Amino acid sequence: MQTGVCRLLCQQGNQAPAETDATAPCVYARCQSIRHGTADTAGDGTEGDDQAEYGRSACTVGRVGDEVNQKPLRPCNQYGCSNLTRKRFCDSHSDSQTQQTRDYDRYGRDSKTKAFYNSTAWRKLRAMIKIRDNGLCQMCLVDKRIVIGTIVDHIIPIKVDWQLRLTENNLQLLCHSCHNKKTAEDEKRVKRV
Repeated sequence: MQTGVCRLLCQQGNQAPAETDATAPCVYARCQSIRHGTADTAGDGTEGDDQAEYGRSACTVGRVGDEVNQKPLRPCNQYGCSNLTRKRFCDSHSDSQTQQTRDYDRYGRDSKTKAFYNSTAWRKLRAMIKIRDNGLCQMCLVDKRIVIGTIVDHIIPIKVDWQLRLTENNLQLLCHSCHNKKTAEDEKRVKRV
C-alpha cells in the first residue's frame, strides 16, 4: 500500500497501484524505493517484509526533516554578506535583527506612544476590536479575500490626532501586508503636510 507524497505523485502520474508492475520504480525520481513498501530496507534479501509488517512505506520522500520540506536558501539580509541561509540573517549576523529592533524602540519610537501601546486600556481595546472584526483583515474583506488579521491599526494615525487613540471607530484589524501598505501611505501623507 502506498503512503505519503509518492502515493500522490504516482497517482498524478497516472500510475495507480493496481495498474503498475510490483517491481516498477516509483514515478517520483527522487524516490529510491521500488513500488512503495517493497524495498529491501533490512538488507537481508527479503523485500519489504519489515516495512509491510508495520504498514509503513519504504519511501522517505516528503517526510519531516527531508530537504523537500525546507525553505529555499537565499542571501543574508546584511548588506554585503553573500552567505546563504533559510532565515532572514545568516548565523554570523543573526543578532542584527534584534539590534535593529532594539535601536528603533530606544531612539525611533516616541516614549509617549510606547507607553500607550503598553497600557492596559490599549490591550483590552485591541482584544475587543479583534473580536468585533471576527479576526479578519478589513481591507482584504473589501477585496473579497479572507485573510486573518493580526494588527489593530489606527485609521487616523495617533501622530496626527492623539485624541482618537482609544476611539473604536478609528480602529480596524489588518493583516501584516495591508498594515505595511497603509502605514507607508500614511507616512507619505504626513511628510507632505
